[in-house]
Amino acid sequence: MSDEKRPIVLRWRSAVLNSSEPSSVKLTLLALAEHASPSGGKCYPGVDTLAAQTSQGEKTCRRALDAADGRWFTRTPMKFSGRHWRGYSYQLRIPDGAVTMTGPRREVAVTMTGPQGASCGHSVPELRSLSPRAAVTVTDELGKAPRKSNKERARARKTESVRLPTWLAPDAWQAWKQHRGSKFSAQAQKLAITKLETLRSEGHDPVKLINRAIESCWSSFYPHESTKANNGAAGHIDRDARSEDELAAANEAELARFWGDAA
Repeated sequence: MSDEKRPIVLRWRSAVLNSSEPSSVKLTLLALAEHASPSGGKCYPGVDTLAAQTSQGEKTCRRALDAADGRWFTRTPMKFSGRHWRGYSYQLRIPDGAVTMTGPRREVAVTMTGPQGASCGHSVPELRSLSPRAAVTVTDELGKAPRKSNKERARARKTESVRLPTWLAPDAWQAWKQHRGSKFSAQAQKLAITKLETLRSEGHDPVKLINRAIESCWSSFYPHESTKANNGAAGHIDRDARSEDELAAANEAELARFWGDAA
């Protein structure tokens, strides 16, 4: 049977299998085809039914149907009798450029006519048979690039590197990343570094802020008197808050008191 004579639902299933859709989308679409008529209509399974048939979660099936809507089928809302919720009626459609063939492609011999005739004088054309030497590759033209799955996108976000500023100690930051756990994304790390930089400009030590947050089991940084830079450090001298004129007058008064006591 030629490909054009096959029912639409069978050609649609072949197009799904030959496509570059993620595995969750393919599995959901193949289960959807089990409920369709040969012409691709009269298809209205529930999401719970598709989830049970594919051993997936209902959220995964909904995301797969939303991703395929408009390309692989059109759906129309409808209300079923005896139900309190709304369902959909699906009409399968084959996208433009989809490969609907199944199995390997057969090699077809090509015959060409040559201009040279027979030596007896009769103009009998010479026939030459050419057969392809390399296997024919069937390409999928539905998308320009394969789509990444949700797990691949999540793995890319986790492995994204964040450049540390020179003022931030790497060992302290590594301890903070371990404290936050695997859900500490690259975007969250950038926001945390921005907050540390703001608190650092206000006079707080980033290492002390990190240590205090880890000790308190916090998920962010909160300034405190104990997190100020050089707070209680050995050899640290606080600057006198008096002005230069006030310091000069105090020195003169101290000298006058010293010479008065000496006399």
